[in-house]
Amino acid sequence: MKLLIKYAAVVSSITISQAYANEFYYGVAEHLFRRDYTYSEQAILKSKEICASVMRIDAPWEDVEKKKGIYNIPKKWDDVINKMVSVGIKPLLIIDYGNSLYGNGKPVTEEYTKAYAAYAYYLARHFKGRVNLYEIWNEWDTTTGGMPKGNVADYQKLVKMTYPRIKSVDKKITVITGSFSHAALDVAVGESKRNFLADYMSPEMASYTDAIAIHPYVAYRKKPYNEYSKYIDQIKYAKSLLMNVAGYKEKQLFITEMGWTTFDPRFSVSDDDQAKYILNAIKDAKEIGLNGVIIYSLKDGGKNYFNSEEGFGIFDYKWNAKKTASNLIDLCKGKSNAIKEGL
Repeated sequence: MKLLIKYAAVVSSITISQAYANEFYYGVAEHLFRRDYTYSEQAILKSKEICASVMRIDAPWEDVEKKKGIYNIPKKWDDVINKMVSVGIKPLLIIDYGNSLYGNGKPVTEEYTKAYAAYAYYLARHFKGRVNLYEIWNEWDTTTGGMPKGNVADYQKLVKMTYPRIKSVDKKITVITGSFSHAALDVAVGESKRNFLADYMSPEMASYTDAIAIHPYVAYRKKPYNEYSKYIDQIKYAKSLLMNVAGYKEKQLFITEMGWTTFDPRFSVSDDDQAKYILNAIKDAKEIGLNGVIIYSLKDGGKNYFNSEEGFGIFDYKWNAKKTASNLIDLCKGKSNAIKEGL
């Protein structure tokens, strides 16, 4: 409880800086569109319970375009989005991953990038007025989605093709790019010279993004690179890029994934430490001048203690609140204004 009191006091004293006058987004990530509606509704209500303002979810390309050029949004997608909007949660849609009609991998040819951009355009048009946050791909630099790692040049081409299509639907839409894995920030912590984010953020690309996203995990880094301080190093480095690379100073900076697992002794932290790190991570990101933080994830993926990926949730697999969720719920109930202003 001492942590909660201290955190609430800090949050209530924070105001958005003049340089970043946009709304500060605080939310959670969860996979909903491929789950039944009952599960999705419960996830949305649990997110509301912790005062989340955003939910980040996948919008799988292959589920919508099953014949070339023919798009059908599943009814469940509309139901989920409508439920979010009805309770005051903003949907953030990740436009991912491959499609068997177009190589079933990362879209890197001209034909495939055009097809992906066309899907993005269709999504934006279909959800116009309901969804105003879109993310172009997720962790292009990894094998996420079951496909080979991508390179910077191909991702830049994809963004250049896709960004104008989305913005043509509604200029008020915020298009988020980057969203690379923690490895894209290796240079920031001194683990390697890899600098995927900086390589992507050329001055030219500033014209094709409204916001940059990062995933500053430390859970899978080797000691001493897995300390909390290395999370701070990564977000400070990303912020410095925005401040110093031509064209990015007025762009927003989001953390669209961050978290600590409580499963697998090789990578895990205790429930208490998960709560401490996540609450501090939100506070510190806000103080450093970021525009939003998304916790990964809302709910544990299962109960296999030796599978680290199943333990990132702030609720367990039965929807019982872990310490992080419990603290956020208490903070939400007792300090609702602080949540609104600080998170």
